[in-house]
Amino acid sequence: MSVSDFDYRRLATAEFLTEGLGGKLTRSPEMLMRASIEDASGDWKQSAITYACGNIIERVFWIGRGHWMGYFEHVAPISGDERGLLQEYEPLLDDAGFPTDFQNVRKLLINRDSVLDESFFSRYYSGTPLRRRVSAWYPAFQAALVVSEYLTESPITAFFLFLRDGNVEKFLEHAPFPDAVMKALQNNPHVYPYFGEHTWRESVIAGFIRYTEFLSAMGDIFPEVNTRPFAETPDDIPTRIVNRDILYAGIRPFRWRFPSDERARAAFQAVLMVFMKMVSQEFAKYPVMGLQWSQEGTYFQVVRLSQRFFGANDSEDEYAEGLEDPDLVLERRRRSAALEFRLRELRGEDSERVPW
Repeated sequence: MSVSDFDYRRLATAEFLTEGLGGKLTRSPEMLMRASIEDASGDWKQSAITYACGNIIERVFWIGRGHWMGYFEHVAPISGDERGLLQEYEPLLDDAGFPTDFQNVRKLLINRDSVLDESFFSRYYSGTPLRRRVSAWYPAFQAALVVSEYLTESPITAFFLFLRDGNVEKFLEHAPFPDAVMKALQNNPHVYPYFGEHTWRESVIAGFIRYTEFLSAMGDIFPEVNTRPFAETPDDIPTRIVNRDILYAGIRPFRWRFPSDERARAAFQAVLMVFMKMVSQEFAKYPVMGLQWSQEGTYFQVVRLSQRFFGANDSEDEYAEGLEDPDLVLERRRRSAALEFRLRELRGEDSERVPW
């Protein structure tokens, strides 16, 4: 590695941990823990603590992926205080409903035998080493880091906390005030996600708006492309598309934020419907302006992108595939085969094509 390579990685790592996503994932837990202490009787206290710890673990995932790609340099994964926080709330986090890979990293971080110095990612978390770095991955990775900063803002934190512990019936008691929603969209790091009986409903809607902006931006970074019209076999799929598929498969450490239980899905549905009703009413106030939008189209897009970026990993069992469009199943298999072959090349492994 050249001196310039090392300097670049050092700068990228420092920027991530201070002003970038990593720094915000560090500061967000501090705000949430401070809020939980000041409002010890709040209904959302446990979810706030869970969410604070999740931010810490997510930062470790981002660093791990960047380290594997050769984008970040060696750093310690967490501080001693952060490890103490994860250990203190171990029983709560055991039942947090985190994805399996997320829970595995959490347990590794609190294991007293784990070495949490700069060798951590080389010891435990790098995956199969790549034979060479792929700089073509970096622009999309950088874009994903920037867009994911949305997820640390106060409004969107209110939305995700509502999915974990919000009272749906109370939320639906009356419609939100549009002006209050616009005010809540202003991200104030000194305002806690639930900051008063008369404003939390608007904060949740504002957070949902930020959530849709995040989905739209990620959809632009990782667009859905059907390769069948120009690639008859996995061999024909362009490398740039395969590279995006590799990144998409590995840089969704934020999936833990959207709980996978029925209660969270019901809360999400309630917020989505309230949002669409509010927008429709606002558009109806100005008919002469010719503003138009499609409720059905908006609903479909939000649900589709939510599943892409926050849903479980695509199921490959025969039952699930039997319910899908056969063309989509075939496309996924072809893309998976191309992805696996590309990774084998980068690892320096046997490059024989795998059947698809």
